[in-house]
Amino acid sequence: MKQLVVVALVVVALLGALNLTASSQTADGLDAVVTPFGVAITIDEETVNFGVLPLSPADDDRSTADSTVISVFNDGSAPADLMIQGSNAVPGTLGEADWVLDCFDANGLVGANQFALLFALDSNPIDWAQDGDSLCPGGTKTLQQAVAGGNAADFVLQMNMPTATNGFSARTSTVTVTATQAGP
Repeated sequence: MKQLVVVALVVVALLGALNLTASSQTADGLDAVVTPFGVAITIDEETVNFGVLPLSPADDDRSTADSTVISVFNDGSAPADLMIQGSNAVPGTLGEADWVLDCFDANGLVGANQFALLFALDSNPIDWAQDGDSLCPGGTKTLQQAVAGGNAADFVLQMNMPTATNGFSARTSTVTVTATQAGP
């Protein structure tokens, strides 16, 4: 059976709110006070290389690999809600098909040129059937809510290989984590 190299790239995206509180200036000369209260995140891994993996024999018999723990740090002062999404996997060779990222259900479906990429908050060990959720292309899912400023959320990715492919070059999929200021 031929084997494939798969790489998932984790990219940081910033979406922050800047709340300003100010007191107005009066005729007595009171100066305005502005306090920034924002969200900013960083990720400790830029690239996850799953290595060389065999194709999955079937959807219910998958070839998988887990990433190491990835940490998303809230560098801002406000609590942040973290969202995550994936993308189709693009081949490194022209003429080969993209692999479609499936998120039909929590485990996704694998098939010909179709893969699943799951995520789970770090728990040791991870029960992927119970704790995992599939990433979606073009749609976000909640990674973790209300991550306090100065704290981090840890998660793990799991690659679920397709059952067949029209080419054996490495594929690259982008995982995007976004942060918004958590609600009251």
